[in-house]
Amino acid sequence: MLIEGAGLTQEKSLEVFNNTRPKLFDPYSLSAWKAFLAEPESARWRPFGDRLLERAEKVFLPMQKVDLNSAHMHLEQAQRVKSGGNMGHAPAKA
Repeated sequence: MLIEGAGLTQEKSLEVFNNTRPKLFDPYSLSAWKAFLAEPESARWRPFGDRLLERAEKVFLPMQKVDLNSAHMHLEQAQRVKSGGNMGHAPAKA
C-alpha cells in the first residue's frame, strides 16, 4: 500500500528505498524486493523486518497520494499477518 500510494512501480520503489540516506550497507535486489511485496500466503513471500518497515515508512509515507489513515490500517494488517494473527479474518486465497 505504501508503494501504491506513492504512485511508484516496484522497480522505482526499490531504487528509491535503496538510495535514500542513510544508504543501506547492502542494497536489496529486485528479487528480494518482490519477495517482500508478495502476498503472505505465497511461496515467494519473505517477511519484512521491523527495521525495514520503519525505513519504508520514512521513505514512502511522505510520498503518499492516498489517505494516510488507509495506509496506516494496511500497515497494521501487514504487521498482524507477520505476527501470525489475523484478528478473526479469514486467510486470503492464494
